[in-house]
Amino acid sequence: MQLPYHYHAKDDWPSTVDNNTPGFFCRADQQTPNKFSLHSYGVAIDINPRYNPALVTPKHAGDPLRIQPKSGTHYYYHHKGQRGMIEPDDAVIRIFAQHGWKWGSYWQPPDTNYMHFQKDMDSHYQAHSLERAPKDNTQ
Repeated sequence: MQLPYHYHAKDDWPSTVDNNTPGFFCRADQQTPNKFSLHSYGVAIDINPRYNPALVTPKHAGDPLRIQPKSGTHYYYHHKGQRGMIEPDDAVIRIFAQHGWKWGSYWQPPDTNYMHFQKDMDSHYQAHSLERAPKDNTQ
């Protein structure tokens, strides 16, 4: 396992080729590049990416869908019963769900992301400017 900075990349895809499990990684969102990814806030994780690859929507109309990481292509097409793969009835899905996380495999096609779990951002995770911070009147 290598820490993400080892790859000197602006996203975590190079790390996934080596089957690293990236969690926190400050980067732009894949679908909306003007926003931060949920990985930037520590509320997303990609587990065993080689064995649980993603089908990625192209950035340009007309380009084909692609499997990420490429080293996971075999596993994408044979996604059953391999050690390290996440299956619909696995405990990892139930445990994440009990804590309010969602599995990327349940997204609408064609976006299938077997490796990805995320927790929606709510007011608990939202940052507030110092000027708007509530005043503590208990002192």
